[in-house]
Amino acid sequence: MIKTRKETKSITEDVVEDIICNKCGKSLKDSCDMNYEGLTEARICGGYASKIGDMLELSFSLCEKCLIELFKTFVIKPSEVDHLGWPKDVQENQEDERCCKPTDESNSL
Repeated sequence: MIKTRKETKSITEDVVEDIICNKCGKSLKDSCDMNYEGLTEARICGGYASKIGDMLELSFSLCEKCLIELFKTFVIKPSEVDHLGWPKDVQENQEDERCCKPTDESNSL
């Protein structure tokens, strides 16, 4: 037989309050404060004789606005994959309507 007792423990842990863009200093939280949008905690490491630094690891985050500004400077555009399969015009119309606005279904609950 296993004999048990109730015990209350206090645990201290790091909890993410926010993720901040290293370039502009703004939050990566979306307009609904539900998700982080952009590049969160990217890590790069310079190899031997790297201009970044020998075996120096850097971590940073970029908001979507700063990512778009960065992409505009690229000579070769980043490749794109649409995981939702939506036509481009539907995506543009949905951007501001995906969160925070009640739908007919949510009103009926």
